[in-house]
Amino acid sequence: MDSAFAAAYIDNGNSYRFLGVKVRPFCLWHLFLLDTIDSPFIKGGIVTSWDLRTAIGACRLKYLQSRIRRPILRCLTRNDLKWEVARFVEYIGDYAAKIDYNIVPFGKEEKSTVRIVPPPNVVITAFKAAHGARVPIDVAWNMPLAQAHIAEAMYFHLQGSRVNFMDDEERQFQKEMKEAGIK
Repeated sequence: MDSAFAAAYIDNGNSYRFLGVKVRPFCLWHLFLLDTIDSPFIKGGIVTSWDLRTAIGACRLKYLQSRIRRPILRCLTRNDLKWEVARFVEYIGDYAAKIDYNIVPFGKEEKSTVRIVPPPNVVITAFKAAHGARVPIDVAWNMPLAQAHIAEAMYFHLQGSRVNFMDDEERQFQKEMKEAGIK
């Protein structure tokens, strides 16, 4: 499996606290907020304790919340600030894995020599299961595997496919056909 795909899911289980405050998993909303305020964590540059406290406050918020509550300033030495900033950069990095992809247009280009590499099957299954069960993606990732496969089949059904769920009798019939060499 591609390391960027793996990192997008695996590294996200870490729980972070900065200056005694727990932050949420770094998400698009946090990126938007920090980008909007020209945070040096996004734009680059020197990070002050105010910048760190502001970024921590922003990363405590849920989508559409924008009232930043900065943690109370405690005495930070220069080394403490460097250490907290390094940890905060690590925190962002744990959530910032970005896959590389490009869009291959349909049509004449379809016959080109471009090799198409799909996402890992388990990622495809999770998204199809979420869509098929009409649940959020985090619910799909936590489904028992057999239920996820049923939800994936329901995705195909919702897309207009004629899904044929086999019972024991049909499986036995298919086995006999295969053993007889009939396809």
